[in-house]
Amino acid sequence: MAGGGCRFLSYLPARARISSSISTRVDRNEDALREQYSETEAPRLHAALEFNGVIRMSPARPSTKGRHARLPVRSNRLTTVPPTLSGAGHPGKTPKQARSKARVSRILESVSKLIERHGVIGTTMSAVAESAGIPIGSLYQFFPNKSALIHRLYLDRLQKYHAPAMKALDDATSPGAFARALKEMMMTIYLGVRGDPLMHDVWGGMQVDREIRRLHNEDNEFYSDLLYRMAANSGSPIASETLRVRAVVINEMADAVLLRAISLSEPRALVLIREITEVAIRELGFSAEAAALSRAW
Repeated sequence: MAGGGCRFLSYLPARARISSSISTRVDRNEDALREQYSETEAPRLHAALEFNGVIRMSPARPSTKGRHARLPVRSNRLTTVPPTLSGAGHPGKTPKQARSKARVSRILESVSKLIERHGVIGTTMSAVAESAGIPIGSLYQFFPNKSALIHRLYLDRLQKYHAPAMKALDDATSPGAFARALKEMMMTIYLGVRGDPLMHDVWGGMQVDREIRRLHNEDNEFYSDLLYRMAANSGSPIASETLRVRAVVINEMADAVLLRAISLSEPRALVLIREITEVAIRELGFSAEAAALSRAW
């Protein structure tokens, strides 16, 4: 949900399209699919196949991938985990002492201010070192290049919204509570991202940065699972597997809408946020609550 393009179209469950393209692979189990498709795409493809009745997951063989393991529906425990920089090519030095941690905090604060004034492209490592009041060599100890700095800042921004997201999960205990919690979460993310120059610049160049794409994809998995849990815990009448797939689709739609909304004027952007929120509530099984929200927004 934190940004991206309209990738959800490729995951929409269409029996004819899926059956014709994978008819020679329907007898393969989930492990084989994971080998053929990427870590990010395999779970979504598998869910679409299950939804269309092409293949079915055997209860005796749950996924061994911790992030995608099946759990009881009535639970606030997420199957996905928030993104980390564990896969970064140049993670840099991890500060352990209080003095080093304070220096990293000063670096991140300085680069955020520079990006606000000059943008990502106009921000240089030498300018960051000067603004933070540290030698350039010390900066490179913690962040070997500007990309590593941007990756750390982007991750911090993503994690910033996980607290209100988890609050929404805790609050979603009934259809009405689900609608209110989802609206509050969407508005919190939208308003925060809209006023953040870093997110504008990073989203604009996301497709050319592999690490940013990885962080973004993992964050989208986190929110897809969150939406599923919120809807299931609130009593959605939709079957569990269908609800899982629908949560992925809704999240990808919301992701694209948020990206578009931050580039529009405030009134036009709020129309989009309102619409995607109502669509999410309705399509996740709460039509009456979506209608009520539409009247009371």
